[in-house]
Amino acid sequence: MGQLTRFDLNPLVESFNLKNYVETGTGLGVSLCHAIQNKSFRHLYSIEIDEKLANSVSLHQNINSAQSNHQSVSIVNSNSLHGLRGLLQNKVDSSPTLFFLDAHFPGADFFDTSYGDSIDNNNTAGLPLLLELAEISNSRDGAKNDLIIIDDLFLFDSGEFAFDREHPESAESVRAVLRQRDMFLAGSFTAVLKLFFGPRRKFRRFYEHQGYMMIFPE
Repeated sequence: MGQLTRFDLNPLVESFNLKNYVETGTGLGVSLCHAIQNKSFRHLYSIEIDEKLANSVSLHQNINSAQSNHQSVSIVNSNSLHGLRGLLQNKVDSSPTLFFLDAHFPGADFFDTSYGDSIDNNNTAGLPLLLELAEISNSRDGAKNDLIIIDDLFLFDSGEFAFDREHPESAESVRAVLRQRDMFLAGSFTAVLKLFFGPRRKFRRFYEHQGYMMIFPE
């Protein structure tokens, strides 16, 4: 729902010496193409569960237009957890990496599936964030050198997000779906993040759009 375009990546890449980019939830490729613009990223990977989106001609044309010769860009057609596990085991090296986590509600944003049906039909792939975070932390020694940006924070936490002000009924309807399934973490979300990444890690919330959470390297 939000986009990585909210962030100027140049100072982040420079400050944390980021070399790889990994995202879950390609969608139309807006965030991926924004990341490609930063030529410090040598390897960029995007995981998309929907085959039509992953194989979109316009997506691949945009990627080809944006990338430099020294960059490799890969689209992985998979649910995010399986795709992420495969990348972390076999592709992504130990260099500092930017993770942009934006996978949720397959089919809902682009193909008119309801949020409830998306979760019920896809099980853990319907809202995979916590499993993604666990995979990243476990595979990368707590992701101590990595920068992680979580999109759509309103799905997991409470706050004065722009989306709540501008579309209160829509925001509440989505949260109602999550509450019915005991999936809305509200005030416990930061505590969960600290379990994955340690109590001394720095976290920062952004309240634009549907909200973002940034987890800084140690």
